[in-house]
Amino acid sequence: MIGFMNCMQGLLDRTRAIDFLAPLALRLYLVPVFWMAGSQKIAHMDNTIDWFGNPDWGLGLPFPSLLAHLAAYTEAVGALLLLPKDFWGLLLQIARRLSPLNSDLSAG
Repeated sequence: MIGFMNCMQGLLDRTRAIDFLAPLALRLYLVPVFWMAGSQKIAHMDNTIDWFGNPDWGLGLPFPSLLAHLAAYTEAVGALLLLPKDFWGLLLQIARRLSPLNSDLSAG
């Protein structure tokens, strides 16, 4: 029985090398969901404010303008923050290569 348990523990220990995949997959799944929700709210802010404030067919929330802006920008910025840090490093490298300041420095 102890040998079986040690074998199972060994199998579980080997899976630790890929234990980051499930959270990464969830984050990558949620990025476009939050981005689309936030960007649609921002693009149609008047309709979003009406929906947040109307008690008959909407949510009937107090301060609908404030809450609609908070919800929209929280979703949009939250989507960007869910991106993996490797993405931000890659984006920074691309920005540095495309920067006109960088080309001026290398020419002089």
